Amino acid sequence: MVTDKDTNTVSLIDVIEGVSVNEPVASGGEPALIAIQAELVSMWTRTDPEKPDSGVVRVRFEDPDKKLLLDTKTFRVDLTSYIRARTSLKLAGIPASRAGIYFFSWSLRRKEALGKLWQEYR
Repeated sequence: MVTDKDTNTVSLIDVIEGVSVNEPVASGGEPALIAIQAELVSMWTRTDPEKPDSGVVRVRFEDPDKKLLLDTKTFRVDLTSYIRARTSLKLAGIPASRAGIYFFSWSLRRKEALGKLWQEYR
């Protein structure tokens, strides 16, 4: 990711849309860690541009059986001063247990909804 210092515009370089693994990756029932350096980038925007907003976000990674393999700590998304906010999460690897489709998902819990359910985005 390259950020222009004057405009704060982001250029995503070497974007990965998928990773294919053709050999078994798990041993002893535990997921293997695939060494891949990646950065997950998300953009958040206010639902109503005139109304400041904020909340907390978490990122999860699930295997094809919907087993949770990665659950990040929550972090704050602050839309009180700006209409949009960008988040990024750097990864040194991703766990994999078998062939199939894995999902990253972002979940948001708005400030006024603390204690309520997470809204999930895939």
